[in-house]
Amino acid sequence: MSSKPADADALMGTTNEKCDDLTFPTTLEGFGYTFNTEGRIEDIETGKPFQFVVREDDRQFNQARYEALGKVVDETIFQLLETDCGLRKIEIPFDKDEEEPGSFFFASEDCTENKEKLLVIIHGSGVVRAGQWSRRLIINNNLEQGSQIPYIKKAQELGYAVLVTNGNHNAVEIDRWTRRRIRGSSSPEEHMEYVWRHFLSKCPAKFIDVMAHSYGGVVTVSWLSQYENAREKVRKIAFTDSVHSISLEIADAETRTWFEQRAINWVSSNEYVGKFVRKYRGDIFCVSAGTITHEETSWKSFAQIFAFFESAEGVSDDVIASLQKDEESEEMTSEEDEGEEQEEERKGQEKEKVDEEKEKVDEDLVDSPQKDEKNEEMIRDEEKEKETEKDNDEKQENDAEKTDGKEKTINDTQNEKEAAGETEENTNVDDNEEEKEKQPEKESPKLAHESTAL
Repeated sequence: MSSKPADADALMGTTNEKCDDLTFPTTLEGFGYTFNTEGRIEDIETGKPFQFVVREDDRQFNQARYEALGKVVDETIFQLLETDCGLRKIEIPFDKDEEEPGSFFFASEDCTENKEKLLVIIHGSGVVRAGQWSRRLIINNNLEQGSQIPYIKKAQELGYAVLVTNGNHNAVEIDRWTRRRIRGSSSPEEHMEYVWRHFLSKCPAKFIDVMAHSYGGVVTVSWLSQYENAREKVRKIAFTDSVHSISLEIADAETRTWFEQRAINWVSSNEYVGKFVRKYRGDIFCVSAGTITHEETSWKSFAQIFAFFESAEGVSDDVIASLQKDEESEEMTSEEDEGEEQEEERKGQEKEKVDEEKEKVDEDLVDSPQKDEKNEEMIRDEEKEKETEKDNDEKQENDAEKTDGKEKTINDTQNEKEAAGETEENTNVDDNEEEKEKQPEKESPKLAHESTAL
């Protein structure tokens, strides 16, 4: 998507918009913003997203600036519908004079030629205009979430002619105090009826599908409940968080049944998209849009809505069940894919660890010649140290042996001398003992003589 639509300045004008004595630019560039290639509004100089607060403690100024920027966004979207989507701006009433205020809607060139199918897109209430689901999402998020452009392009891819209503443009401002209603578009409901009577009913498409958001559901119910010839051509209706109530707004049981057989409402819910939410008696099925945010329901349910349009069947219990089944399968597949991704991530981490270890080993192998040289040198040094220690030990042992030999010789000599002295002493003692032992033998004859005498 181009950052600036062609002839944007010419389309939007170059004068300033005055709001309660506050003057603001009338072009996106004048605000210092542009749409980038991703459809986001960003600051031209810094690339930062839109900032609401530009004056601290001045809520009135900031809000007035936001509203002025919103009007510029309206014009930018109108331009994109023509340049990017190939739609044609059709002014109404068709018979108005130059002085009379008017409105418009957008239609693809093949609306008056496509004999197969046509998609009608109806926005909600409030400040939004043709081509928008939510101004807030466009300004703060992007065109994909907040605009109808994705629906238009997808429908064209599928062979639909496309018509986009502009039901909130109901009056023009004559001056600060005067507003003039637009004939045929004084309300969203009147706008839709005028478009049907004077243009859409004349389109040759075999059938019509309807996509309506929020209050657009009320507009749709009002239109189709009044025009039987419209009901004859409408095949399917997709509502997103519609605020209608068929059971209260339509008294005719046959018409209520007609809606029940053709319409589904994707409502805000914290359940997954397509999950059955409720069905009141006499009303249509409500399934989850996959979000609790009202403005996001059209964006979030985009894929399922087109799957519904492309399916051959109308609305039934089986169709609702299939929506849930498909989403549950997708959710299970998503969980399986997530599990596989986690497993792949784990395997990847393990592989990285193995590769790191391998790389470390490879580095060791690459460095091994140098390490081997160092190791050999260390071994040689260690062997030299061991040999030196061995030599020193042997020398010490020899010296010790010599010293022990000398001490032994001296000790032996001393021992011999001591032994010789002890031998002499022992010999004298023995001699004396022998003499003592011999003395009784000398006395014994005397004793015997004495004994004989007695």
